[in-house]
Amino acid sequence: MTMGKRKYRVTLDGGNFFYLAGIWEPAMGDWPPCYRIITVAANPEVARYQDRHGAIIQRRQVMQWLDATVPEAELLQPLPARSFLVEEMTGNRRLQPMLAL
Repeated sequence: MTMGKRKYRVTLDGGNFFYLAGIWEPAMGDWPPCYRIITVAANPEVARYQDRHGAIIQRRQVMQWLDATVPEAELLQPLPARSFLVEEMTGNRRLQPMLAL
């Protein structure tokens, strides 16, 4: 994410990979195929920088999201505090992690 000229990398605190919930839209008329990322209210770590972030689908939830076996309202929730690690980036180098207090 970016704030002004500062760039930050946001990862899950445990280092696990995750997916962003999205909706694919087929081409219509002059518009090409596209997708939209679904957003949720930012969790405490991200809220310091922005109001919303992409809805996280954790690896164990992928098939629930794709097969719609769990209601969207249960999956599309902000993660609890201390779920993310936010690091300020400079060039290709990381600076100190910035954890929410």
